[in-house]
Amino acid sequence: MISNFEAYAKISDKLSSKKQLWIREALRKYPNAIYEDEFGTHMFTGYILCAIKQLKELHDYGLDYVRIDSIMIKEEDHEKVTLIYQDLINKLNNKKAVSDQLINKKYDEIAKISSPIEIASGFFGGMKEIKHLIKEEGKVKR
Repeated sequence: MISNFEAYAKISDKLSSKKQLWIREALRKYPNAIYEDEFGTHMFTGYILCAIKQLKELHDYGLDYVRIDSIMIKEEDHEKVTLIYQDLINKLNNKKAVSDQLINKKYDEIAKISSPIEIASGFFGGMKEIKHLIKEEGKVKR
């Protein structure tokens, strides 16, 4: 999609070779990350999905494992986030107490690691957590 747009618009900047671009609908508050590789064009939310607040519930439903995609974060940050999830999963597997206070603390740690990109529970947290549905307030910037 990006390379086709470059060809159509006669852009010589090689946008398709950049790791990550951002695209935002005029009425939306949050952009979407977009990039192209040999497998096609990929589009992601402009924020990082974080299911840490739902981890106890998912565990109670028989969660086998968690896969944390690292495409939007640096490798060292991915490792830190993975260790936070692993610590909580180990506690749950060993029947240790996992308080809401601990989960909120871990959520805040992940938010700090992910900054400046925001985190949200997405569809796990309901409509208010699906940030790409939030419209920009005030005047539309064009």
